[in-house]
Amino acid sequence: MKNHTDMARMPDRYGCDRSTSGHAARLLFFGDLMVMHGDRVPELSPELCALLGQADMVIGNCEAPVGNHKPDPQVRYKFDYYMPQEYLDAILRQFRRAGQTVALSLANNHSGDRGVSAYLRTPSLMRELGVTPTGEWSEDRPPLSVTEVGGMRVGLVAWTHWMNRDVFQRSPGVCRWFQVETANWAELRRAYRLDYLVGLPHWEWEWQHFPRWQTRDRARLLVESMGFDLLVGSHPHTLFPMEEFARGLCVYSLGNLVGQGVAWPAKLITLFEVVLEAGDGTGVGPAAYRMHYYVQEHGGDGVRIVPLSRADARMKARLRNRIGRIYVTDEHAGGEKVA
Repeated sequence: MKNHTDMARMPDRYGCDRSTSGHAARLLFFGDLMVMHGDRVPELSPELCALLGQADMVIGNCEAPVGNHKPDPQVRYKFDYYMPQEYLDAILRQFRRAGQTVALSLANNHSGDRGVSAYLRTPSLMRELGVTPTGEWSEDRPPLSVTEVGGMRVGLVAWTHWMNRDVFQRSPGVCRWFQVETANWAELRRAYRLDYLVGLPHWEWEWQHFPRWQTRDRARLLVESMGFDLLVGSHPHTLFPMEEFARGLCVYSLGNLVGQGVAWPAKLITLFEVVLEAGDGTGVGPAAYRMHYYVQEHGGDGVRIVPLSRADARMKARLRNRIGRIYVTDEHAGGEKVA
């Protein structure tokens, strides 16, 4: 576990004890949502369902194209994923409440796993479930999804730096970094009357815990020069640190919401909660943020995502130690001290 760029640790929560004033909205981010072997739907604990259910907007990365095929109890995935719509629906039904916005990124290294046609069917299959897809690229419109939440207009931009199968030779397709890099985000913010702009990059190397200088420089460019207020990354399948810039935040990676990794660091499930507040004449910004920690448990009858506080003693100790090397954790998570 190497801190490649000597990043300082940031607190894993801020402002959680103070009350908000004016308009406020609760955004909850998760990392990679993967499809499990046998298309077995993971069981989300009541605590996790409650956390997800109380958010005004839930945002994450769907790490596979979605199809209308039936789940296959015999399927074994290796490097090529294809998520049944029923599988995604079964996960959403565990926590979703009426009026809640769920947005999922389509922009990741598995976007082309089943070819162009499967990718292009995915947005409509998501919309059938009431999910807002983001990360699509088309020459006739910007790669931007806009949602109104808590009286605030939030823009989402998702893109990928990696492709396992590069099947997108022309528009429409998946959004890439060069398409984000060349867009005029200051003008798009004005044109779409955005109060807050969130970037969802699929970047960095897998199975690491700290970003490289190239990624940190790119994050600084996105926040300080291009006008993004918050970046929440995915792809490494592990937890990365957060960095604060003069005008915004970057969470480099949250790891997975549901993953196939058997290595213990990949079993840490982290969700990032942000409370946005519209101040009187001061614009929209985070009034509070907090990391929430869970663990993925595998058993003979399936997979469960439970609070870290309920993990077995050895796993709990290892994951607490790992979190404490990435974040300042002087408060509690899951009802217990993290470090």
